[in-house]
Order: sequence, then structure tokens, then C-alpha cells
Amino acid sequence: MRIDLDPQQTAETQAEALFQEIWSEDMEDQVAWRGDSRYVARLVASPHQQAISQQQQLVPSQPFKLGSSQKGSLDNLILEPTTRRSPAAGEVEIRVKSTGLNFRDVLIALDIYPGEPIMGGDCAGEIVAVGAEVKGFQVGDSVMTMAQGTFSKYVSVNASYVVLKPENLSFEEAASIPINFLTAYYALHHVAQISAGDRILIHAAAGGTGMAAVQIAQQAGAEVFATASPPKWEALRQMGVKHIMNSRTYEFADQVMEITQGQGVNIVLNSLTSGDFITKSMSVLSLQGRFVEIAKRGVWALSQVAEIRPDISYFLVDLVGESQRQPELIDSMLHELADKLSNSLLQPPPLKVFPMEEVISAFRYMQQAKNIGKIVVTQTTQQADAIKPLNFREDSTYLITGGMGGLGLLVARWMVDKGAKHLVLLGRRSPDDATSQKIRELETAGAQVVVEKADVSDLESMTRVLHKIEQSNLPLAGVIHSAGMLSDGVLENQSWSSFEQVMAPKVQGAWHLHQLTQNQPLDFFVLFSSVASLLGSPGQGNHSAANGFLDGLAHYRRAIGLPGLSIHWGAVSQVGEAAELGADVRLQKQGMAVISPNQVLESLELLMSGSDV
Repeated sequence: MRIDLDPQQTAETQAEALFQEIWSEDMEDQVAWRGDSRYVARLVASPHQQAISQQQQLVPSQPFKLGSSQKGSLDNLILEPTTRRSPAAGEVEIRVKSTGLNFRDVLIALDIYPGEPIMGGDCAGEIVAVGAEVKGFQVGDSVMTMAQGTFSKYVSVNASYVVLKPENLSFEEAASIPINFLTAYYALHHVAQISAGDRILIHAAAGGTGMAAVQIAQQAGAEVFATASPPKWEALRQMGVKHIMNSRTYEFADQVMEITQGQGVNIVLNSLTSGDFITKSMSVLSLQGRFVEIAKRGVWALSQVAEIRPDISYFLVDLVGESQRQPELIDSMLHELADKLSNSLLQPPPLKVFPMEEVISAFRYMQQAKNIGKIVVTQTTQQADAIKPLNFREDSTYLITGGMGGLGLLVARWMVDKGAKHLVLLGRRSPDDATSQKIRELETAGAQVVVEKADVSDLESMTRVLHKIEQSNLPLAGVIHSAGMLSDGVLENQSWSSFEQVMAPKVQGAWHLHQLTQNQPLDFFVLFSSVASLLGSPGQGNHSAANGFLDGLAHYRRAIGLPGLSIHWGAVSQVGEAAELGADVRLQKQGMAVISPNQVLESLELLMSGSDV
């Protein structure tokens, strides 16, 4: 048990507090007394982590796309770096401003979508590049499009799927149009051949596609019957829908037949496939009726339909497939819809807008069927308290110890992508072929890389390295101390030698860096520590102690007004010494999560964007 007594109290008061703690029956093993207050150890969320705890994403400053660290859970959605693709002939590249969220995106994230698993099907934004043979578009045009992979910073797409954004629509409103209105327009006009006097049952009519279908059916002169959950009925009433029923029960079938005096409806636009919804929906179709299915899961085959309603026409709508087969049809429908929207003949649906930082919340909102109209994820505004993008100075030098290891090279590439032009990579060994190739890639990306073969725990060597940086006229602006090594074993099997080889790079190395740079105006002094120093780790007493020193050094530097940040990393997959020794794989087999390289960089950016670096 560890007890920290108040040094301001008398010996008698301290003795009384100590006696109470010794005889206390609670399970606390870390206690501190200050005055009359008793403190115990607890881990609480860091202010740096509030965005993550609230399921917010740090939006990368470089090109990104929405991905998943592991399919099957919305919590695993991540914004991951990607490479921009220049537009090919017939394509344009769009800087995405807002993206429409569709139910298929939720199914993809949950790994239950039967089609191609690419999230994002439509967006609005500005053209930033135009490919050869493209006519009618130029850089700077505001557009809306149907495209794959639109949860991203940039997307390149066939110009046939792009149309100029109506000036009377915002980017958020424009992003709500393509998939939903194209689906509804294609399903009703090109498939169902809707005409004046038709009766149509539109399921889930308060969603994005449902509201688009209501407007298109009304314009065609059809009589609309709609289902939605009761809290959403008022929104449909305001659109002029008279016949509204519950989408959560089967009562709609009897109600439709009662209202139509047994005649039923001519068209069903269906998206409800659970339970007996398809059977009930087919029961309200009149003879020779048209059943248009826009759902993706639980749909019926033609043979099933023929068994109970051989008289009706049954259609499975696949807008993505149709767009690949008939891009000119998509082009013509997009232009017709844009014209109607420009003239206010059609209206965008009600919107629920989420910033990209809250993309997980947006997906969960749709999963829970809370939305009326359309959910849109926007990149057009930044939250008031959003962290500014992190960039490194071009006229300064940055030192990375352990710079030729997996983690060091990962961080080096990230720093170069964020503007660093002069790096010193320090390590005990000369770079091998694979490392040399990665260094060449850094140089190709525009960085000047100096490789220093030195032991960070040797003061003479480090003095020489720091002196060379000083003589370069490119002042040292930051230190990343990622050097370290492992020598695991239970305490009774450890020798002082095994302790020394783990302690040296961490303890002596960090202290040398502190001493040699404490009079220099650094932007940051970042120490790569380990969660082992916080929680302990079986067989890693030396590792825990060494990293505990790093934590203490960061606190000390902050106390004397110098930058200092110690980060408790867990096991990192794919790169670093733990991965090289197979520790990441062993931990995963034991059910313990590991950190991906992308998560390392996201966390590093989040932490270094703060003031405590």
C-alpha cells in the first residue's frame, strides 16, 4: 500500500492518518491526504480524449476516407489517410463539402450489406480538377453527384454522374438529393410507370427516399398512401399526405383496403422486408399491380412472388447497377431533378446534419431510425472548439530517436506529410535495405533526412549529434524520443544487465536529451512511454520502471516551464519492437486490443495539437 501524507500537517496528525489507513478495510492501495481531504487513484478521461469519448473523429488535414478498423461495429469507424486519385478521361475530381448518409452505408459498416462494401454514395462539393474530354464543367464549379466512396475529402467520378448544384440549395441540401431522388424518380417513372390517378403505397415515407417519392408521386397526379412511425406523421401531413399509417405494425393492410373500398393500390414502393411486411404489402396490390422493391436485405425472389401473386409485376431496383449499365440515363435524370429543384418544383427533405467529427453518431442516428428526411455529414463547417490542423515548420530540424525503427519511420513519414522538411533519424544501427528504401521515400516526398548512428544513452555521442544540428543553421524545433528495447522476464530471473539494457535508452537517453536541449526554444518534447508504467505488465518490471521515469521527466519539464509530453502507448500492431517480437499477435489471441499504426498517428496528432507537448 502507498500512502502520501500531507507534509503541511503535524507529526501527530500524520501519525493518526497513517494509523487510520493501515487499519482501514477498504481496498484502496494508493491514498493521499491533503488537509481533511482523502484522495485515491482513479483514471479519468483526458481532455485530449473528450472527442474520442464522445465518438468524435479527428479529421485529418491530409486526404482521407471513411473506413473501419474492424467491420461489424459502428464504433470501429475511422477516418484513415488515403491517396488522391487524379481524374481520368471523362472524370472530374470533387472536393467533398457534404455527404448524404444512406441506410446501405450502415449495413456496410455492420458488415451485412450484400453488395460492394464502399461507404458513401452521393455528395455535394466543388470541382478541383477536370479530366480530358470533359465538357460543361470547370474548376470551381459547385456540383452534386452520385459516386462511390463519398465519405472522403476528395472523390473522382464519371462526369455523367455529376450535375451543377442548384444555386438555391446549400451544399448540405444538395448532398441529400442524388441517391434518394434518383432512386425514387427511377423507381416510379422508369420502373412503375406511374401516371395520374394511380394509387401508390410508399413505405417508410418519412425517410430520404420516402419523402422524395411522395413529392414525385404527387407531381405525377397519384394518390399517396404512406407508412411511417407515429412520431413522424406530422412531417408527412405537412407534405399534404392524407392517408398515413403505422410502419411498425401490419394494420396498414386492412386500412388501405378499407380506404380504397377493397380495390387496393396500383403501386407499392417497398423497403420493409422483415416479418410479414412483404406478404401484407402484396395483399393490397390491385390486379396487375406493380411491386417495386428498393430494399437490399430480405427481398423476395421472382419465384416466391409468383406463388402468391402471379398476376403482378415485380421489380428489384438496383440504382448502382443501373448507373453502370446506363450512365446516360443517370445523367438525364440528374439534370431533370436539378431543374425541378432550381424552380422549386421539388424541395429537399428536412435535414439532420452532423459534422464529419461526429460521423459515428450520424451512423448510429440512422441505425436507430430517428431521422425524418435525410442525414447529412458535412465538412463545410468546423466546430468552434475543433483542434487546428497540426503542421511542422519547414525551416527547422526535428530529431527522432529510434528513428530507424518501425515506429520512428512511421512518425517520420507522418511529419513529412505535415510539412517537416528536415529530419534527423537517430539509431544504434545503420539502416538496412528496407529502412533505406523508406528513407529514400521520405526524400522523394521533399524532406532532407540525416541519419545519425549513435547510442542515445551515450552523452558524448548525443552531444556530438546536437552540436551538428546547431551548426546546420536549421534550429532544433522538436524531439520525439521513441527509442527503447525489451528484455522480458519475471523479476527473479532478471539480472542487473537486463535492467540496464532496457533502462539505458529510456532513462539515460531521455535525461541526455533533456539536458542538451533545455536551453533551446523547442515546440515539443515528446516521450514514447508505455501503459506498462501506469498499469504494470507481467514480466516487464524493467520496462515499467524505465517508462515510469519518462512520465516523471515530462512532469518535471512542465513544472519548470519546458514542453513535455509522455504518451502511454499500448501494444502497436504491425510496427515497432513489440510487433517484431510477436507481442501484438499474442495479445490479440488473449482478447486484448492493440493499436493500429493509423490510430497511433491520429492519437499523436490529437495530443500534439494541445498545449502540453
